[in-house]
Amino acid sequence: MANLIVTFGRMSSQLEMASGARSVSVAIDGTERVASVTAGPAENVLTLHAGAACWVAVGTSPNAENATARRYLANNEKAQFACRSGDSVSVVVAS
Repeated sequence: MANLIVTFGRMSSQLEMASGARSVSVAIDGTERVASVTAGPAENVLTLHAGAACWVAVGTSPNAENATARRYLANNEKAQFACRSGDSVSVVVAS
């Protein structure tokens, strides 16, 4: 089974400060999964690394199954998003 690596961190100027970054791994399968962590008050950047083609959604109530509120990530794609305190990520395999 493939995973989506979810990392919350703080971006200052053009450099990500890795010392405060937090990462979790979320399974990518046929069931929508929501990351077990949310962005904290000092975190403003979200980095995703997809281990399989998938749909992702970011927000306070993310829904990767909602076709109007998600983004496609290809296998092995890495993407960065701005985030706010309380944001989380949901993921479902792309079919």
